[in-house]
Amino acid sequence: MKRTAFRIAAAALIAGGIATPQLPALAASRAAPTISIAAKSNIPKITGDVLVIWRSAADKSAKIKATVTGATIGQDLRLYAQPFPFKKAPAEISHLTVSSATRYSFTVTPGLATKYQVKLFASSSGGTALAVSPKVIVYVAADAHAKGGSTCGRPVCHQTWHLHVLVPPSTLRTEMPKRWFVYFGLNLSRTGEPPPPRILKLGAGNPRVSRPTKINAHEYAVTIKFSFRIGNNGYFYSFFPCQRDTEAKDGLNLPGHHGCGTLTKISSKTRYLG
Repeated sequence: MKRTAFRIAAAALIAGGIATPQLPALAASRAAPTISIAAKSNIPKITGDVLVIWRSAADKSAKIKATVTGATIGQDLRLYAQPFPFKKAPAEISHLTVSSATRYSFTVTPGLATKYQVKLFASSSGGTALAVSPKVIVYVAADAHAKGGSTCGRPVCHQTWHLHVLVPPSTLRTEMPKRWFVYFGLNLSRTGEPPPPRILKLGAGNPRVSRPTKINAHEYAVTIKFSFRIGNNGYFYSFFPCQRDTEAKDGLNLPGHHGCGTLTKISSKTRYLG
């Protein structure tokens, strides 16, 4: 019996010796801080991309939203920007002091496509970043305004529209000479004004686009004329002019191609074509 008791006591002593040193180590461990970010603008995402409109009063800015975990109150959260063509090092453009919150927001107004990143530092004095977020990109689209239109003559309607396009000055030389593609739709009714057309077709309405005219360093204009037969019917017409995107060349509009000039018809509810 003594031998058995000794074995039980020894086993208990060894177990206690293994477990006791681990308790302080577990209590002292702390997860490293992390940052996740997302960009959001007033414009719904297009093919997954976040977009703002250059110099538009309502749509020129986006929000960079950061979620921070493991940070300490008083630490410094900094926003960095790297605009197209992404060759210069990212520059700090804003900062916030960490509070008890985990979510933070920065307002940005890019002039061209811009990459954004958030970093966490121990203090405003600098040092090595404690956490670094992934990068997100906010793209910038040209702004355009159309003026014109008049009551149709019969039986053939002739319409003239003046389209003014606003772009960052660095892109004017690339954007202004680009070809215009015009989509047009027409609904006719014998009993009054019909609803708007649901489908617009490339080249319908006999569109004629003038040569572009430079207005100033950030604006150019073209005139678009239509002619289409309406007879004695009520009518409703819609049109959608577009130029193909060249974001890889000048940092304006969205990357890739978005159907301008390649689609033969589009929905009248199309939000973007480039």
